[in-house]
Amino acid sequence: VCPQSAYGRTKLAGENLALKACQNTIILRTSWRYSEYGNNFVKTMLRLGTERDFVNVVDDQNGNPTWAYDLACAIMLLIRRANLKNIKEIFNFSNEGVIPWNNFAEAIFYIGGKNCEVRPISTKEYGSKANRPAFSALDKTKIKEYTGIRIPFWRDSLIKCIEEITNN
Repeated sequence: VCPQSAYGRTKLAGENLALKACQNTIILRTSWRYSEYGNNFVKTMLRLGTERDFVNVVDDQNGNPTWAYDLACAIMLLIRRANLKNIKEIFNFSNEGVIPWNNFAEAIFYIGGKNCEVRPISTKEYGSKANRPAFSALDKTKIKEYTGIRIPFWRDSLIKCIEEITNN
């Protein structure tokens, strides 16, 4: 854990306060969440893939996409496994596999049947005000050992999510 922003530092402080104040605490860290609901990267790319010929997407940030459905299943498994025991633990969960944002966007377009070019750019070129780590992949060893969960690969989950979006 090495927060690079005020947001990250306050998140970490909140986790530490929860662990200190509560007898039973499970903290579940995740990354790059998406689903068929609400606003998220996958739905934005599918929309832009229809509206534009190309999009610029950063190529120097690598991480783990996480389908909200898989995250919800992991949460249910954690709750069942903890079964009201005195537990104070931090777990990481995301789908398996590490990918940069630009390749994730390319996969979204390919699976979603969109003919849109992804032009890789650097984080500096993108001009984001928030500092983002170049590598934010999560180690899921602990949650796998604690629950016995088999975590789906990001591409398999992305296919299922896009099918949900397309069919609704």
